[in-house]
Amino acid sequence: MAVRLQDIADEAGVSLPTVSHILNPASGRAHRFREQTRRKVTEAAAKLGYRPNAAAKATVSGRFNAISLILGAQFTDRGRGWMAGSLLHGINLACHDAKLLLSMAALSDDELADDAALPGILQQWCSDGLLVNYIVHMPPPVADAIMRHRIPSIYLNVKRDHDAVYPDDEQAARELTQHLIEMDHQRIVYLGPVREKMRWPNYTHYSAADRMAGYITAMTEADLPVRVVHDASIFGSAFTPDAWADVMAHQPTAVVVYNGVGALQVHAATLMSNLRVPDDLSIVTFTDEWSSESARRDFSGMRLPFIEVGQQAVQMLQKKIDQPDIQQPARTLAAAWCEGLTCAQPRR
Repeated sequence: MAVRLQDIADEAGVSLPTVSHILNPASGRAHRFREQTRRKVTEAAAKLGYRPNAAAKATVSGRFNAISLILGAQFTDRGRGWMAGSLLHGINLACHDAKLLLSMAALSDDELADDAALPGILQQWCSDGLLVNYIVHMPPPVADAIMRHRIPSIYLNVKRDHDAVYPDDEQAARELTQHLIEMDHQRIVYLGPVREKMRWPNYTHYSAADRMAGYITAMTEADLPVRVVHDASIFGSAFTPDAWADVMAHQPTAVVVYNGVGALQVHAATLMSNLRVPDDLSIVTFTDEWSSESARRDFSGMRLPFIEVGQQAVQMLQKKIDQPDIQQPARTLAAAWCEGLTCAQPRR
């Protein structure tokens, strides 16, 4: 039999309102009671095995104090539902501070496109709103359902005008390239993705264009020649001899690589060519706060603020839950230089 508040009141020898105020932090009145009274109530509740009725609280408040994270189709597909571990850590930190519960699920396109799916998630998961980690090629029915059902939602790591938070990748690439220029590098190559060579053809994340644009801006402002090489190795496939030949044809002193996977490939190719890093070639890239593998941790580059992205996304979602019809301007967060072992001044 469920333990009632009256049972706790009888056990503790206090009134029912006293128990209600002490066991309900949302009342804001627990501090008005003496410590001895609060202890009697909490000890009686523990003795009787009392568990708060979340459904009953939600009925009164209209809130579950819980949010859901939708990971998007094929979570293991780096091109659609990829998520940095540090981003999830930031979400967890913010939920802990706000006393929110977090549920997660990776759902297929068909499941999400079902018109009843998203409203059902809020009910079945007892959730007040959604964090959407569907970074590319979201099926139109999903976005339409979010708008039509007025589901409070914030998008993660996707470039939108509103209700989204993401790193400023163009700023990151521009400042990264400027840092190399200030170190007297002039022959700087950018190695980035090219769609027709990708293992995942649907991968068109905004960062691919923005990082290259930031590099081009910095080189153009410094009146230096732009040198761009495209290859699929940044997604884990083998770094082709042709791509390495394209890079070295420019006789670079530094290479800006789209991501850590590609940077590892460039590093390996450099060593196999009997060149030294960073004496003969500097390699810089983009990482997140949890790139803890020794090889990636030692790369110089820009640290993307994914922990802060997660924290701010939760804060935005709380506001969205309060005012679901008001669009919040998107937030872009700046990256910061991270010193490593792969960048040095060019040899004269």
